[in-house]
Amino acid sequence: MEYEQQHVIPRGYTSAWAAPNAPPGNLGKVWVIQKADTTDRELKSPKKYFWESERYTIMEGGERQLNVEKALQMTETEFGKVFNIALKTNAPITPEHRVALAFFIAATKTRTNYFPDLVRPLLRRVQEQASRLAAKDNRESALVQEIEDNLPKLNAESVSVGMTGMADILIQMKLTIFTTDDDAGLVTGDQPCYVWSPPGWHPGLSNRATELSMPLSPHHLAVYTWDKQCPMYSKMTTENVNRANARTISNCRKEFVSWKAIVRDEWFQPDAVKGAA
Repeated sequence: MEYEQQHVIPRGYTSAWAAPNAPPGNLGKVWVIQKADTTDRELKSPKKYFWESERYTIMEGGERQLNVEKALQMTETEFGKVFNIALKTNAPITPEHRVALAFFIAATKTRTNYFPDLVRPLLRRVQEQASRLAAKDNRESALVQEIEDNLPKLNAESVSVGMTGMADILIQMKLTIFTTDDDAGLVTGDQPCYVWSPPGWHPGLSNRATELSMPLSPHHLAVYTWDKQCPMYSKMTTENVNRANARTISNCRKEFVSWKAIVRDEWFQPDAVKGAA
């Protein structure tokens, strides 16, 4: 069925981590490493991994509505253009490129399990409370059924509601593309978009001290801030790479992708995620 295989992490994005040290017969595969046991690692095809059947499909009147999946594909296509035109050669990033990057990163943030996992338990609690009140009055609750009907749409709604709002904020923030030729490179994973705020601050993008970072390839890291002004392309030190990877891995739920299957102890130090990018 067309569009049935819907990726949580875009395969075109993950393909940038294709293992250069893959054995014969594994061309294009990436090293997927389990966060809980980094010795558990396996070469996986980006096409066949990080996806779920009908994740963003909404059923209406017995018909599959694919608006969200198609919108996500548009952000992936535009990101691919920016990557090939600008990022690969550190060419200037135009305002149009900035918009494309903002929408792709916002899409990546909102399409993972982060938002649905926040909202789903809240909706279930409201549903349970409404059900108890209805039972007390010996009646049916329209709210209980409404929540039940909408829970299957939660993955799609997280994207359709959240992507544009987040992209609008990112466009206003300062963007730096950090680059590296570090042998380990930058890692990605099942939740690659990391938001950091100082202790005591709510981690919302509207807070002026908040930073958002996301690896765009093993050699490129996008960092959004409100106040720090760096050259558009800035070189990373090994310490910066280790800190960025610590942040990404700390944010991943179960697994991460390492370009050459390199894993460093520094990526698992609790203090590594603190401080500025």
